Amino acid sequence: MKRVVITGMGTVNPLGKNVSEFWENIVANKNGLSFVDQFDATDFPVKIVGAVKDFDSSAYIEKKEARSHMKHLKTAELILKMLILTDAELLSVSASADLN
Repeated sequence: MKRVVITGMGTVNPLGKNVSEFWENIVANKNGLSFVDQFDATDFPVKIVGAVKDFDSSAYIEKKEARSHMKHLKTAELILKMLILTDAELLSVSASADLN
């Protein structure tokens, strides 16, 4: 049997933009779902979404960088990795600029 050590955690999801906010909302039995509000969903059968709202990626990556060549999933993946490393105390948010 192999052993696993978790050295850091990070999350960005509809219930929280970091681990503590996510956990507080889970414990409070909050729901991360909402109605679609970013476009007109009248013609779509599904009108409910689990969207991450009010997330500012500029604390982790320059807006120019996010706009230019990194699309939503790549940006989210990079930020999540940075959150994990920060939680593990292997990276500070201010040091993230050095990764570009």
